[in-house]
Amino acid sequence: MNTILSAVNLHKKYRKENNMNVLNNINLTVNKGTITVIMGTSGSGKTTLLSTIGGLNQPTKGSVYFRQQDIFSLNDKRLAKLRGRHFGFIYQSYNLIHELTVYDNIILPLYITKQKMNEQKILGLIDSLGLMSVKNNFPTELSGGQQQRVAIARAMIHQPDIIFADEPTGNLDSKNSRNVVDILQKLCHQHDKTLILVTHDKDLVRNPDQLLCIKDGQIIKG
Repeated sequence: MNTILSAVNLHKKYRKENNMNVLNNINLTVNKGTITVIMGTSGSGKTTLLSTIGGLNQPTKGSVYFRQQDIFSLNDKRLAKLRGRHFGFIYQSYNLIHELTVYDNIILPLYITKQKMNEQKILGLIDSLGLMSVKNNFPTELSGGQQQRVAIARAMIHQPDIIFADEPTGNLDSKNSRNVVDILQKLCHQHDKTLILVTHDKDLVRNPDQLLCIKDGQIIKG
């Protein structure tokens, strides 16, 4: 398999936390088209790790490579462009814009990155997530599960290479959690996308290609 993302000797310290090592010498490799789960309890460093390998959080030391390019060697503008083109992000809190319809929330990344809009593909993604009947609704008119499916569509609409999902079902009940993750896995397999998902629930993802457990900022098994 082809390596699409890797982290080498990754460290992250926060002075406000008594110079504590939030990440301590993390090394990992992610192959293209695979599903990686990063599991750990609250405070273990899993969200910091995800945001760092996703280019949102500068490490104190170490490197993150996307297709052999050290992403933190890029200036802010080029790093933002790389994230906008190649990465998609899904969060626990959905982060939808309440003043925009479902449809407009989903296509927002295409506006931001100035990519061409293909109406057929947009509607195909919306339909695959079971959102066609609510595409003109506003987020406040949706259930939690529907809102998270909108967030998934928004993360995938610009055809990124990697989807980063941070506790994507944290606000959902167990039934909706399983449904949302199953849909996300299915879409990633269908479109040959790489998924990196953070969770505290070891049973959330069925048969990941790689399971990494993190504790006190270190990968302890995987």
